[in-house]
Amino acid sequence: MRSRCFAQPEANPAPAHSLLHETHSRLNLTSLHSFATISKLVDTAKKASRFFVTGLVQGVGFRFFAVAEAERLNLSGYVRNRRDGRVEAYAVGTPEQLAQFRVRLEKGPRLSSVRSVAEEPADIDPQFTSGFVTTPTF
Repeated sequence: MRSRCFAQPEANPAPAHSLLHETHSRLNLTSLHSFATISKLVDTAKKASRFFVTGLVQGVGFRFFAVAEAERLNLSGYVRNRRDGRVEAYAVGTPEQLAQFRVRLEKGPRLSSVRSVAEEPADIDPQFTSGFVTTPTF
């Protein structure tokens, strides 16, 4: 009598479409992770903005307030009075930090009365990439 060798079939083999789906899902998760990482890098990239604050903003400690708030937010840049009565702040930070800074400028210190804050994008000036200072009136 001859003995025959037969391979035993796997118990509950996974259908081919199921394996394909699982592989596809893993690729999608990897792609999503890569996208999230890239998005995070883009969101944390530093940008610069220039803010022009109007209202009762000179002679009320506004520049000291702006320096303190910028330091709390870890921004770099400067703040100065302008001859036209406005205060100008130039800040370098992430978009989130700049947005928070704008909110704080809109509120201002206790004795100020902020009418408006205009913001415009600016180039990053290497001279102001560390620390936040008060500069002379412009």
